[in-house]
Formats: sequence, C-alpha cells, structure tokens
Amino acid sequence: MAGGATAAAVIASGAFAPLKAAAAGPGPGTPNPIPANPDLFGFHIQLPGGEPSSITDFNGAVGIAVISGTGTGTGGALSFEIDNRFMQGIFRGTDGRIHHGTFAFV
Repeated sequence: MAGGATAAAVIASGAFAPLKAAAAGPGPGTPNPIPANPDLFGFHIQLPGGEPSSITDFNGAVGIAVISGTGTGTGGALSFEIDNRFMQGIFRGTDGRIHHGTFAFV
C-alpha cells in the first residue's frame, strides 16, 4: 500500500512530465554584464578592438561609434571622446533563460 501511494505521489508531482525548454516567457529579461575591466576603473565595457558587447552570453549584432574631438572652454582647448554602442540579439539572462533584446550604451 505504501509503495502504491509513493508511486502515485511521484506521478502526481510531475516528475515524469515532459521537460520544458528554457526559453524565455514574456518580459525583457536581465542581461549579465561582462566582468569588470580593471583597466577602465572597473567599468563593464571594453575598449574598441576588445569585446564589443557589454553583455555576457550574447549572440547578435553590435555597432560601435567612438568619436574624439576638441572644443574650446574658458580655460583653453578641451578634448573629448565618446563611446556609443548598440546591441541587438539573443542573450542568456540572469534567470538562466534565453531572451531577445536591443540595448544602447550612450
């Protein structure tokens, strides 16, 4: 009798139900950042020529624009550099599931 009750409990628990894929449900998901870069004071970005994405476990398109220039301020000439990026594709989120997303780093 105890064996039958145990078997019924295991079957009712769903232990033998078909496994579901780890695809994402509705929602954007939260990406994992790439490890901090000690050369950039711990920021989670890499310099151009390195890893272009700022997301771990990412597969997709990445665009980068690095713009440098000079300007004039009250104290004389000033220099600047900006790093803009976009990423669109699939990634494994912090929940372990696969998500699709578009991100911009401005």
